[in-house]
Amino acid sequence: MCKYGISIGLLFIGLATVSCRQEEGGLQRMEQVIHFYIQNPQGGDLLNPNDSLGYANRVNFVDLNADRLDVQIGEVTPQIDEGGKNYLEYTAGATRVLVDSVKDQKKYISDFVIKYQNREGDTKSMSNDTLHVAYLWSPSIFRISEILLNRKKITEPTVGSPSKVVITK
Repeated sequence: MCKYGISIGLLFIGLATVSCRQEEGGLQRMEQVIHFYIQNPQGGDLLNPNDSLGYANRVNFVDLNADRLDVQIGEVTPQIDEGGKNYLEYTAGATRVLVDSVKDQKKYISDFVIKYQNREGDTKSMSNDTLHVAYLWSPSIFRISEILLNRKKITEPTVGSPSKVVITK
């Protein structure tokens, strides 16, 4: 039994390595990580798990391009930055739709909704946010090229580091 588990594990590692290779044999860089900070107008951290009025564990990302309704994106994890501020890290998971393709370059988009769940007895509800992410693919890199929050361009992705999105509620 253990022999099969090791074989399957090695096969998975081999496939993962090959899937990121370029035709020339180099690795394709992947720059698709987004850090979501959610704060109040005073800059207070609404993702702080110790804040009873915050939204820690009550934020869901729902894929708008999925083939079914209400498909949640699972690759969103809570993190804390060097300054002690909480954020949600999106690494992947939303459906990507190919919208343009030229020989060595492709453009994909993903659309999702950020839903905020109220606690029982909450008198204030937060409106959902929509996010549009555009990606560019080339043989050497797959990266975010643009992020729109509620149809407004909010950030220029930084090459070599995660994109940062600050949502004020």
